[in-house]
Amino acid sequence: MSQYIQNPRSSCALGGAFATVSRVDGIIPIYHTGPGCGLQTASTGGYPTNVVGSGIPSSNMLEKQVVFGGINRLRDEINGALEVMQADLFYVLTGCAADIIGDNTTDLAEEYKDAEVPIIFMETGGFKGNNLVGHQLVMESFANKIAKKDFQKQDNLVNLFGIVPGHELAWAGNIDEITRLLEKLGLKVNNFFVPGQGVASIQNSSSAALNIICTPWLLKNVEKVYEDNFNIPALRYPGTPIGPTATGIFLREVGEALHLEEALVENVIAEEEAKTYAYLEAASRNLTRYRMGIVGDTNTIIGITKFLANDYSQIPVVIIDTDDVVKKEDKEKIIAELTDLEYGGTPDVFFEGDQWKIRDTLRKYNLTMILGSTYEKETAGELGIASVTISSPSTDRVVLNHKFAGYEGCITLVEDTYYNY
Repeated sequence: MSQYIQNPRSSCALGGAFATVSRVDGIIPIYHTGPGCGLQTASTGGYPTNVVGSGIPSSNMLEKQVVFGGINRLRDEINGALEVMQADLFYVLTGCAADIIGDNTTDLAEEYKDAEVPIIFMETGGFKGNNLVGHQLVMESFANKIAKKDFQKQDNLVNLFGIVPGHELAWAGNIDEITRLLEKLGLKVNNFFVPGQGVASIQNSSSAALNIICTPWLLKNVEKVYEDNFNIPALRYPGTPIGPTATGIFLREVGEALHLEEALVENVIAEEEAKTYAYLEAASRNLTRYRMGIVGDTNTIIGITKFLANDYSQIPVVIIDTDDVVKKEDKEKIIAELTDLEYGGTPDVFFEGDQWKIRDTLRKYNLTMILGSTYEKETAGELGIASVTISSPSTDRVVLNHKFAGYEGCITLVEDTYYNY
């Protein structure tokens, strides 16, 4: 039986596909969907880089197209987009209606195989799953359809995967910070999604020496495609590295995987730690220990929990993962990361996306601070305790390049805990 979910935190597969392709400079999505899909996915997926708001080319299927087929309407929309929009690549993304009636986009793709601007067709009906499913489908298509087949290896080139655009609140800033640190190791980083990257970075991803995948459970198929097609090994770090302890481990693992000079890696870590610990020492003079509840996506809760417990003397009491993690082995990995902490207590871990159940759980723990989404800010207000917005959705703060990752990100997180009540 279907279950109702109060205040879902994720979009559908189409929304995840849109959030992914629209944040690559030079790619413009074209929807083959009903007229409501553009507005819904644009609003739930955040603001894309190169398509403003809900201004998405769309076939806007109505009853006529659902009954008699919408391929002719889609063809007209593609021709219009080719005429008036400048792009390096178009992605045609289908919605539920088009997939259910079986519109034959495969044959239509043949018509455009020699188009001046390349066009990729994908079936991304929302019923396939949530936004994380859509993200993974697109990332797999990047590897299969865009990455160059005639590649030449570059020993200092790495691909950075696992931080999902529009899903993690601080995704752009986190990518920037991790990229900054990897560049200090002398590496060139393909991350696809921040300004300055684009289609060329996806094309060149087949030349990388290593895939760095910051997630304990996503992108397993993408990892396999890059390994099978391009012989690129993967280093999987379980979440977002936040703070001196986790970031030091992360950088040392990268150094070992790429056989970098140990002295170089240690010098970078020492330089970053000296500055970070100076700030943390200053903050600790006014340190208040909280009984914390942490709510959000997998990467965010792992990174923040480890930093707060291992580096900043805080006490995570209950942690709620709002991602739709299905497999038992994936849940076990996440729980292991969240409970292997350098303090005496072990937080309780739950997997839940329903806002009513999340609120009910948080009320049971006598918390003094909640780190979560805007929804949890409401719960904190009811309980009369402090709160910090660290996960999506967020309607109480604008996040552009705010970061939690790495060394600089942990300082902004500490600042948030002092004033973001």
